[in-house]
Amino acid sequence: MNLWILIGGGIVLLFTLDFLLKKLLGIKKTRYVQETSGKKAYQWVRGVAAVVFVSLLWPVLSLESTFYLRVFWVSFLVIMTGIEVWFEYRYIKISRQFIKTLALGSVLITFALFIH
Repeated sequence: MNLWILIGGGIVLLFTLDFLLKKLLGIKKTRYVQETSGKKAYQWVRGVAAVVFVSLLWPVLSLESTFYLRVFWVSFLVIMTGIEVWFEYRYIKISRQFIKTLALGSVLITFALFIH
């Protein structure tokens, strides 16, 4: 029961933080890296990262350790959030949207660390 409350609270926190950061940073319209000249590089880097993590999933699952599984998922979130933030900073810096993505990703990673 407490896990569901934590997950529900986390979802509410993420949506509230998203709304507040959009207002605070003055983000009127969400922009996407796919709409810029960095589309191909973005897709390629995310695709390579996804292939690497998918190829590592089976060995991690075969270890049958919750610690290694948690490290795997937290690493996945850190890498994918980092890629997203870097590309947003590089290609749509003027919107300051990368700050919002970094904050939301940090909250998500923190929740992933503490869920048992």
